[in-house]
Amino acid sequence: GLPLHAGSVDLVLSDVPFGRQHGTLKGNAELYPTAFAEMARILRLGGRGVVLTGKESLPLMRRGIEAAGLVWVDSIAFHFRPDNNGDPIRCVAV
Repeated sequence: GLPLHAGSVDLVLSDVPFGRQHGTLKGNAELYPTAFAEMARILRLGGRGVVLTGKESLPLMRRGIEAAGLVWVDSIAFHFRPDNNGDPIRCVAV
């Protein structure tokens, strides 16, 4: 885990692997639950998190958040620069 005390953090910001350039969807299925459990451990009561992921990893993220006992508040979908194939990269901030 992170070298932080439980309940010691007000805000977590994370750009987790999408499974494109780094990681895989299969790897994310293992990473996300562990990452969100650690976020839940270090967040103080009432703390917040903002996490960025790709559209294809969104269901994994939702399950990881819920399994950690965190609450999904909202998500914002957005696109940014095209990838190498000219397709816009679709991302979600939660």
